[in-house]
Amino acid sequence: MKNQEASSIILCDYGQVLAGFDRNLCAIEFEKRLGRPIPPAGAQLLEELLEPFEAGAITGEAFLGELHDTLGFRHSQEENEFRMAWCSILWPIQETVAVMRKWKAAPGVKVHIVTNTDPWRLAYASSHLGLEDLFDACTASFEKGVVPKGTCSNMWAIARHREQAVCTDNSPMVIGIDDLEQNLKPALDDGTLDHGIVFQDAVQLDQQLRLLHGLTDRA
Repeated sequence: MKNQEASSIILCDYGQVLAGFDRNLCAIEFEKRLGRPIPPAGAQLLEELLEPFEAGAITGEAFLGELHDTLGFRHSQEENEFRMAWCSILWPIQETVAVMRKWKAAPGVKVHIVTNTDPWRLAYASSHLGLEDLFDACTASFEKGVVPKGTCSNMWAIARHREQAVCTDNSPMVIGIDDLEQNLKPALDDGTLDHGIVFQDAVQLDQQLRLLHGLTDRA
């Protein structure tokens, strides 16, 4: 049922926009938590499994199962420690978080997260990064029927449809935010997005959003 007015829908990326990440931190945290390094074969397997895990081709349970022997998990606690190491690559970019919270609180603006990520790292945004208020509306690559960004506009289109399904405004302005231009291009080319912002930093993001919303800074 349509019950919320929206003059604009902001579809915002997660990694390198709301949260920074460094995949090298996984190996560091793994050794810290489990007392041994990731073996070379394990590092290679993690790289191979990243894409299918993010695309929803394998579940979290299957992901652990594939890694069990190579990473030498001795008990479930080590599996839990690995999961934390896997997620510890992320940290909130507080300046961007503040900008998106401001826009989400603005009248007539809806914010929806659109992300290529796996279910563990998505849950981590709420459980450990304190971003649950921004992630109450989200479309992620691991969901059934969702195609990861960068190949087509599918994920952006699904997110747009989800927001428009609960909005009274039939033609809100739809803005996509991503740190990678190639992720935005298919959705801009086919009209799924009205505007795209290639993220650089929080100041640039806020300025671009103000311009798109017809706002100007006062001296």
